[in-house]
Amino acid sequence: MKWSVFSIVLFFMLSCQKEENPVAVASSNGVNNITIINDVFEQQEIVVLGNENDDLLTSFSRRLNDGTILLFSPYKDYPIVMKDQEGGFWNVLGFAISGRWKGERLQALKSTTGYWFAWAAIFPGIEIFEGENRTVDVDCTPALPIWNIPQKGIAIGAAQNAIVSLLNPPKVLYKQKDFINDEFFLENEDKIVGLWTSEGPVAYPHAILDWHEIINEQMPEGNKFTVLYCPLSGTGMVWELDKSTTTDRLGISGYLYNNNLMTFDYETNSVWSQMLWKCVKGPYIGQEVDFLHSFETTWETWKKMFPDSKVVSEDTGFNFDYGDYPYGNYPTDDNDIFFSLSYDDDRLPRKERVHGVIINDKAKVYRFSSF
Repeated sequence: MKWSVFSIVLFFMLSCQKEENPVAVASSNGVNNITIINDVFEQQEIVVLGNENDDLLTSFSRRLNDGTILLFSPYKDYPIVMKDQEGGFWNVLGFAISGRWKGERLQALKSTTGYWFAWAAIFPGIEIFEGENRTVDVDCTPALPIWNIPQKGIAIGAAQNAIVSLLNPPKVLYKQKDFINDEFFLENEDKIVGLWTSEGPVAYPHAILDWHEIINEQMPEGNKFTVLYCPLSGTGMVWELDKSTTTDRLGISGYLYNNNLMTFDYETNSVWSQMLWKCVKGPYIGQEVDFLHSFETTWETWKKMFPDSKVVSEDTGFNFDYGDYPYGNYPTDDNDIFFSLSYDDDRLPRKERVHGVIINDKAKVYRFSSF
């Protein structure tokens, strides 16, 4: 394997105090103006970081395995985005690259970016950081004995596997110098789901996920994971299959819950809710998934952090025009909701993209405008 200088440096980069109140700190210098929010949610200390202009938000626990609680402030440059109270630097993947805790990694949270309407329907009365909070009365009685989620909100959007998932799609190694004269198929503003794998950084473009929604991966060393993206709720995440189930891959179940993707496993035909991160029907019912840290951002931001990233190729074997978005003006039309909602919350615009964190089956969202 041929390593770039950047890859070698990043490889080695990867190799306590508790405050009573949440603190939001905005960087006043540097090109990226990273914002850090040290928060407490469900009695757990967390940090949410990012930048609205870079279309990037991600989050971690601030508590280390030894019980130390860190307090972060922003740093100016990618991929190093914050420093702790003792001056140690941490990167966007949650790794300490210098200081007392060098080599430690922060625990990623169950979190993803998605449309407000989906977060509010699946978690009625959801908390908004620095926003209006309200108590709502919604019947969340599970549709027993088949489902462990309410019947209201469950819809059938298509037949099982009507949308075809991908298995180990080909990838290209992006190097900017290779595309000076020839255009790359991604534009700077195009969104991707980014993941650090055993083979380095990989970008999974929305342009491909919009058509397939699920990409199953089996790495050479044997571990398996699945990238799941739901165009209707705007949520993307990565699950570890070898820890969650014994199945090799997931597929499109055809079911939706409040317009959010529900997948099925080929082993037992169990149905899994993407935004609930657990099985809601079948032999695995109630089981939660293990996941890998990933985040959504633009192609411009991702390649700025990881200029030698691999990218899922358009050469998938399917005759789709991946430059053509299949849902029209859906992302910007607040009234364009395909299926009914169990609860419609008007505190924020329906299609506003927010970053949500889930702890103890409760959720809290952070607006990009706070960053």
